[in-house]
Amino acid sequence: LIEQATERLRQVMSAPDPMMMELSISKLVAQGGADETFQLLLEANRDQAAAAGATGPAQLMDRLLKKTKTEIQRSKSPGQALISQLISEGDRLKRIELLTEAFTPVESLILASEDDKNKEPEPVVKPPDFIEIAKAMIRNFGNVKLGDGTGLKDRVMEIVGEAEQVSTDIYGESMTAEEQQDRMWNDGTISVFDLETLEQQAEAMGETMPWHGEMDESKFIEGFNKQGIKNIGG
Repeated sequence: LIEQATERLRQVMSAPDPMMMELSISKLVAQGGADETFQLLLEANRDQAAAAGATGPAQLMDRLLKKTKTEIQRSKSPGQALISQLISEGDRLKRIELLTEAFTPVESLILASEDDKNKEPEPVVKPPDFIEIAKAMIRNFGNVKLGDGTGLKDRVMEIVGEAEQVSTDIYGESMTAEEQQDRMWNDGTISVFDLETLEQQAEAMGETMPWHGEMDESKFIEGFNKQGIKNIGG
């Protein structure tokens, strides 16, 4: 890996000027070649140059490293970019602000077709998608330590708690499946518009409506099956 990273860095450095080097970095990121080893190599070269008093080369390596990180951030999905930003943000209030901005539904400014005009406003990052990204990060990198010594798992769990609070503030407290069933029972009837609203609220909170997935047969009226057909005989 170090040999491959060294060769990629050599190719980047062969460009005639820093701007062309940054262009090479952009291409490298797009090709998936700016991996962690490559970034560590840039950091090592920067630190060695700085320790030797070579200010110019150190600044160049730092510039290329920042360009690499910026391009990698740009290539991520909105949810991945958001959680990366939140992990590096130590101010809780600032994290809340970022989450609120990402979770709040907004109307698209670009309408590709006539059908787009009828679309409901959507958030940049849907809360359920964000939670799934957080889970994956804990599974894959839970043992990693951050620069301040904090475990990545602990930081992500803290962010998940903040995300759930922000989501509740925006979309409201989600009802449990039993509460949803009770409401429909007490109302006697429920319109398709109410059903749609309940589904959207549940989806936003990462929950499943009682009419989705497997059903609890203990909830059925005695003598009837899942399809509402009366059982005949044993």
